[in-house]
Amino acid sequence: MTYIEMKDEDISKITDLYIRTFNQEPWNDHWEAWSVQKRLNQMAKTPDFYGLMMYQDDSLVGFILGNQQQYYDGIKFEIKEFCIDPHHQSGGYGTKLLAEFEKRLLVQGVDEIILLTLKDPRTEGFYHKKNYVTSNEMIMMNKKIRGKKNGG
Repeated sequence: MTYIEMKDEDISKITDLYIRTFNQEPWNDHWEAWSVQKRLNQMAKTPDFYGLMMYQDDSLVGFILGNQQQYYDGIKFEIKEFCIDPHHQSGGYGTKLLAEFEKRLLVQGVDEIILLTLKDPRTEGFYHKKNYVTSNEMIMMNKKIRGKKNGG
């Protein structure tokens, strides 16, 4: 396993993997190359961005990325995206990538990791197995202020 820290130019390398992963179960999104690249470029431009790609031989297996955020009680890292190739899921790759990522964040002085994930046994359940807990202190809320793409 090889781990490579992400740079801006790596966005194009992870686009196809992002689409293959998130356009299927359990997410069933409808990503296209342009929207993935816009989203990931926005993230890569945030202060204290950090991302890590995982390769097996010369093949991209997964990536994880986000950014550090200063809080009153220390530095928190918010994972924005975590993706493992669908053909490699349930093979321990996500566990290895997350463990390597956590080690590197510890060296960077990060105190805590936070994230949002789909409420599904395959997603939330993965993190529970890695000793992450569902927060009782915070909730995610949303309000749609525009209808579908056509404005309806």
